[in-house]
Amino acid sequence: MSSSVAFSLSAGVIVLIAVIALWVGQGSIHPKLTRQQAIQAAMKWGDHSPYPRVEAKYMRYSDLVAGGEAISGGSDYFVWVVAVSGQYAISPLGCTTWGIAIVTDEWVSTGSPVFEGGISGVWPPFFDGLPDRAKN
Repeated sequence: MSSSVAFSLSAGVIVLIAVIALWVGQGSIHPKLTRQQAIQAAMKWGDHSPYPRVEAKYMRYSDLVAGGEAISGGSDYFVWVVAVSGQYAISPLGCTTWGIAIVTDEWVSTGSPVFEGGISGVWPPFFDGLPDRAKN
């Protein structure tokens, strides 16, 4: 095998590896905030009591809407949806039994989270069916 053929073959393999690495990297989603940071951001609000259950899932805003929870104002950016069991959200119907906070995945907070609450059951009925795109 001549050196030019070997060089061409080596260059082709390197290009192939680079393309595969880029393709694999496109499927990876790396949140700016950790799960714990999103929960902490959501916990700045509410009555600060110990809550029986708190969980967070990372998704595109469209995943939340597709999950049946249409909350006004949003595009397809990444968000953390933090679900809280207990009196967490404010409701015009009175005391809530669960709440969610939608925390945008940004290094610097762009404002307070969007909140929603419910008075039926102790957990958001749609939350467990939502995807979690975070790898951690």
